[in-house]
Amino acid sequence: MKKILFLFAASLLIMNGLLAQDTAPAPHRETALISPVYPKEGKQEEGDTLSVVQVKANFPGGDKEYYKFVTNNLKYPSSALQKGIEGTVYVKFVVDKDGSIIKKTIKVAKSIDPELDAEALRVVNLSPNWTIPMQDNLPVMQRIRIPMKFKIAK
Repeated sequence: MKKILFLFAASLLIMNGLLAQDTAPAPHRETALISPVYPKEGKQEEGDTLSVVQVKANFPGGDKEYYKFVTNNLKYPSSALQKGIEGTVYVKFVVDKDGSIIKKTIKVAKSIDPELDAEALRVVNLSPNWTIPMQDNLPVMQRIRIPMKFKIAK
């Protein structure tokens, strides 16, 4: 019986770790399972954007500062508020080798409402440069997917 409980607990921990990689609402996580191979000669074309890197791009100051930034800048669209629309919009973008967000790559990855989508995109466009993503001690471009949660206070 103890073995069964141990195996069950271990499998839950393993599953939780695997799920956390794909679903954790952290601004620096990407849920894509496939990433292109980094060119060995140290050159990176725009199409060679990585999802998983050795040193991840992060919002300056980390997750706590990211959530503060979102809280201070996110404005709930009044018509969505009146309609009671809630949910999480996921926005994807690419952080360039210098830490800047490549503006043309900012897109909605998961939509819940056109107005909430537009507001999430607006906030990401306001974002300062992120830390530089690194692979093999070289700066690289990294794909990022972040959540923007819209919840009506009751």
